[in-house]
Amino acid sequence: NAIASIYGRLDSSIRTVDAYTNLAAQWQDYLYFRTDHHWTARGAYCAYKAFGAVAGFAPYALDDFETGIVPGDFLGSLYRYTKSSKLKNNPDFVEYFLPRVSSDGIAFTSTAMTEGYRIQAVRTTVSSTNKYLAFIQGDNPLVRLTTDLTNGKKIVVLKESFGNALVPFLLNHYQEVYVIDPRSLKADLPAFIEQHGIQEVLVVNYAFAVTNTKWLDGFEAMIG
Repeated sequence: NAIASIYGRLDSSIRTVDAYTNLAAQWQDYLYFRTDHHWTARGAYCAYKAFGAVAGFAPYALDDFETGIVPGDFLGSLYRYTKSSKLKNNPDFVEYFLPRVSSDGIAFTSTAMTEGYRIQAVRTTVSSTNKYLAFIQGDNPLVRLTTDLTNGKKIVVLKESFGNALVPFLLNHYQEVYVIDPRSLKADLPAFIEQHGIQEVLVVNYAFAVTNTKWLDGFEAMIG
């Protein structure tokens, strides 16, 4: 109901994505962590399929991806908040699905995109106890991922941490994927889109994001 209310307030030119139906249909799968507030890669895959139907590409099946599990147990945010022994005794694991394309990733602290540092779209090992860092190495202000595709398609993803697990799936369909976290990047989004010839903009959020003033203020400042 909350999602429908928010979608109903959007301009008619904005195309909405119904990720909820796919998630609800697969509710028995490991879509969300027990000890953390994020969705798993399987949960993000449900949203990837829904977005493909709107964006006009054919999503790959999960069986099409090379998969694995990041070594080590994962105790996430819900455990850190509660220190619950029940959560500690039922740790999560982080499953990944490797993109079918090769990619180079660089993270930046500003839209000037100078002095970047290399990142991986998916890391199969994570030394930190936060195994969710397997996906685009966590929250960076700005990331540019370039694949070996030559279709000229470019997309910018505006996200908080829920978007991290989704981005690797998008690499299979775009030559360039830009990832922006409005909480930590100051940018003129229309100018950035025009400068880099980006054709699509995807906003990825979860329900609590509507109460995150830092994200909302950053996003509003970007769009002007």
